[in-house]
Amino acid sequence: VAAHFPHPRSYWDRTMDELFELRKGLRDFLNGTSTRRVIIIADTNEFSHTSNYDIMEYLKVPEGPIVGTALRATCCYDNDFAGWTTFDRIIANFGAVMETTVLFDPVPDWGKEAKNGTMGA
Repeated sequence: VAAHFPHPRSYWDRTMDELFELRKGLRDFLNGTSTRRVIIIADTNEFSHTSNYDIMEYLKVPEGPIVGTALRATCCYDNDFAGWTTFDRIIANFGAVMETTVLFDPVPDWGKEAKNGTMGA
């Protein structure tokens, strides 16, 4: 599953109800196939207090060991990658371990130029 989750209505009072359609679509797919292994690659828009397990539980993926990337601040340059912005994740219900590597950490000069609007100036 590749997805860009909707923004939550509230930082503090997260219900994940915005993911209902994704949960329904995933359930319909899984019920119509023999597929049981699920991997999600997404901009989850989930803050650091929402675990990978919480996401998979809400989506009702088939049981299995939940493995995922570490919750790293991958968003956004305009807020200096605040520690609570753990949006970008890869999560699976199979496997034993997942390693996390954040590319472009620290942000290269060309990335800073693009953000500041000075690229090519």
